[in-house]
Amino acid sequence: MRQSLYEHPENGFDYSQQAKIYCSMKKPAQAREAIAKAMRIQPYQPDFLFVQGVIEAADGNADAALRAFEEVTSVNPKEADAYFEIGKIWMSKNNRNRAVDAFRKAAKLAPADSEYPQAVAQAAKPSQYPSPLTSACPSPGRVPP
Repeated sequence: MRQSLYEHPENGFDYSQQAKIYCSMKKPAQAREAIAKAMRIQPYQPDFLFVQGVIEAADGNADAALRAFEEVTSVNPKEADAYFEIGKIWMSKNNRNRAVDAFRKAAKLAPADSEYPQAVAQAAKPSQYPSPLTSACPSPGRVPP
């Protein structure tokens, strides 16, 4: 990875991979630094914005994560995973109505994904609130669709 970054510092995807690795190692400062480098190369790349949101969510920064995922949806309104993450954040903030809306958008965009309708059903139950943000760092090989 380091050699790739040294030889091709203009490749934002390498920095994004590095950010995922740091995030999985629970090193949010280094993850933020790596994804910031990626975003300086390609500022509106939805994959980079998504990774930024996951990093912030994994570090418990709900508002920063929400902003990043909302930016993903403004750049790519068909990004179901971003709506799903937005729904999880609204659930962590005990805002069931906004969570249901976000989960429904995710389910509409990706009807084959069974996780999204389940999230809608769970969010619709008044007494069901998950604990704080449950987003996990994506594996270094995962790239959002």
